[in-house]
Amino acid sequence: MGFSRRIDPVARIREQIDVQEKVERLGMSIPLEFKNEDMENLAIFARCYVFSGQRLNEFVDEIVKTAYEETFNLLKRRMAVEDEA
Repeated sequence: MGFSRRIDPVARIREQIDVQEKVERLGMSIPLEFKNEDMENLAIFARCYVFSGQRLNEFVDEIVKTAYEETFNLLKRRMAVEDEA
């Protein structure tokens, strides 16, 4: 059977990692507010995320675990395809 459509392993791993969800779950949100005194109608509201050392380690661990598991699964799929050939 073979891989007629080659899937980029990096793209596949990135599809499985919801970075925004992980940042929101493991980071601490700090609101930022900017008002320009010269332009009364201009106001910017945003959030900045910061991580404690432990939470940053958890963030990295989850990404590494996902990458490891998908790499292992990719090797298993490739071996199965080669066995079929």
